[in-house]
Amino acid sequence: MPLILQVLLFYCTLLFTLSSIPTIIETDIGSDYDDQFALIYLLSRPDLFDLKLVVVSTYNTTARGQIVAKTLAAFNRYDVTLALGRYTENNWPENNIWEYEWAKDYTLEEFQQHGGKVEYDGESALLQELLKSTTTNVYNFIQISPVTSLGHVLKQNSNLNLTNVRLFAMAGSIYQGYVNQTSADIEYNILNNIPGAQLMFKKKWKEFMLASLDCTKYFQFNGPIWQQFLNHSMSKLILDSFKIWYENGGKHLDTLQPYSPLFGTSALHDLLAVYLVINDRNTIISEELPLIITDQGYTIINKSTGMPVQTCLRFKTNESVNEIGAIILNTIINARSECTTIYVNIFLSVFSLFIGIIATFSQQYR
Repeated sequence: MPLILQVLLFYCTLLFTLSSIPTIIETDIGSDYDDQFALIYLLSRPDLFDLKLVVVSTYNTTARGQIVAKTLAAFNRYDVTLALGRYTENNWPENNIWEYEWAKDYTLEEFQQHGGKVEYDGESALLQELLKSTTTNVYNFIQISPVTSLGHVLKQNSNLNLTNVRLFAMAGSIYQGYVNQTSADIEYNILNNIPGAQLMFKKKWKEFMLASLDCTKYFQFNGPIWQQFLNHSMSKLILDSFKIWYENGGKHLDTLQPYSPLFGTSALHDLLAVYLVINDRNTIISEELPLIITDQGYTIINKSTGMPVQTCLRFKTNESVNEIGAIILNTIINARSECTTIYVNIFLSVFSLFIGIIATFSQQYR
C-alpha cells in the first residue's frame, strides 16, 4: 500500500475513534470463518468501534494471533494491541485452525517490527483494559469464542466491576439448535468452556446482548448481494483467506444453505454478535430473558437466578438477513474509499487555506 494512503487511513481511523466506543474482542479466529468476517467488519467501522484489544483464545493461540496480526496489518491498524491467551492442546478430533495457511508467512515478530504491539500474557492485558472502563468511559466487550481468557479473568477477579462494560456475545441456544434441530442444543462456545460461560452469564454488565443459535444459524450471505460483493477489490481480503479456510476443511461444516467462496458464506454466527452493537430493531426480534448456563452446558431461562440478557431470537422477515448482509458487505467495500475521500478533502481544504494565507501576507508586504 502506498505510504500516503497508509497515512490517510491512519488519520481517518484516528478521526473516527474520537467519537467511537472503546472495544475489546475475544476470538478463536481461524477455526470457523465467521470470526474473520466479524473482525473485518469491526475494522471497517471505526466510527462505531475504537478497537483497543484483540484477545485470541483456545488451543494454538500463536497461530490465531498470526491471523489477527495479518488482518490488522491489512487495515494498517498497528495501534491495536494483540493479546495471546493461554496455549492449550487441542482436545477436539481435528486440528481445525483451517485458516492458518493464509497467515503462516506473517509472524508476530514481523507484526511488531511494523509497529504492532503483542502482549504474550493475554489475560493480564485483558484485565488491565477492562479496568479502564468507567461511567464516562464505557467499553464494548465482544465475546465470539469459548469463554476462556475472560473466564480465567473472572475466576481470578471475582469482584471485578463490569457495570460500565456492554457485552455482546455469540453463545447459547434457547429454542433451536444447530442446522435443522428444532430444540435447544449445547452451543460450541459454551461447551468448550462451561465454567467460563457460567461466570460470564452470572456477571452484572451494563448491557448484555446475545446472538444465540436461534438467530445465527440463519445468518448466511449469498445470491445477488454476494455476487455484487465479489465484483469489488475489497472482496479479495476476504476471498483469499475464505478459499484457504474452505479448502483446508471449512467446506465440511453443516449449514442450512450450501456455501462456497463463489456461491456465498457459511453461517456467520460471530458476525451477528458484532452487528448487534447497532441495535437494529428493524430486522431483528429480540427479547430480554433471565438466562443461566447449566452444568451440562445448556442455556436455559431461570426467572429466579438468571441475569437479564437481551437475546436475538429470530429475524423479522425472510429478507432480513439479506438486508443486513447488504449493509455489512457495502460497509466493508466502502471502508477505505470513504476514509480516503474524507482525508483527501480535508487535505485539499487545508492546502487551499494555506495558499490563501500566503497570498494575503504577500499582498501586505509588497
